[in-house]
Amino acid sequence: MPEFVTTTVDGRIAQVILDRPKKLNALNDPMLVEFSEALATLGRDASVSVIVVSGAGQNFSVGYDVEPSNGYSEAAAGLSPYADWESLRRNIDRWLAVWDTPKPVISAIEGYCMGGATMLSVCTDITVVSETAVIGWPSIPLGEAFSALPPPG
Repeated sequence: MPEFVTTTVDGRIAQVILDRPKKLNALNDPMLVEFSEALATLGRDASVSVIVVSGAGQNFSVGYDVEPSNGYSEAAAGLSPYADWESLRRNIDRWLAVWDTPKPVISAIEGYCMGGATMLSVCTDITVVSETAVIGWPSIPLGEAFSALPPPG
């Protein structure tokens, strides 16, 4: 049973809710897997006409959960540049799967929509944003993939 994503269907409208409100719906690996599975399942469900993605509580998502207690920093520190690139590529493929879903996907943004959550929202067909939403792409140096490359020139 999913722990971090709640899915409901009312008539022909499905909702996929990012459900970690105490963490402002920060995206961790288990949530991302649950999200992808829910979207794929609903995409194949002939009884569903549209999928709405939102966040539980007052926020869409603050982006990737990089808290050290989640093992992110330790895992990223041990990755080779190629392995780090593969990890980044998996997330890009995940967001492109949103774009490729065979029915309309709508993101409903309220509160914070930061970092990786902005990548999710721009891959939906329609993005609805509340007047009080805060959307941003903070500059946080994560990963090692390009730090191992020599400077240009």
